[in-house]
Amino acid sequence: MAHQVSAAEPLGAGTMPSRPPRASEGRRLSFRVKVALVWLGIFALVGVFFALAKFDVAWMRENFRFIVTGMAVTIFVAVVSIFFA
Repeated sequence: MAHQVSAAEPLGAGTMPSRPPRASEGRRLSFRVKVALVWLGIFALVGVFFALAKFDVAWMRENFRFIVTGMAVTIFVAVVSIFFA
């Protein structure tokens, strides 16, 4: 005898299709681990770039205030431009 659906029971109720587990599902990295690895890679690439470019760190220390002010102005202009776009 087949199961009959009553009018009160929504069509398909209780019949969630089950997905077969994948073989690699147990070895998948979580989203947070992936994000952390990507940021680690970005910082590593930036560090290598700075090392290869041979920036004058002493000059950067002397002009730190101007560099930070320029960064703040750049971010402010970008945010205002996005707001008015």
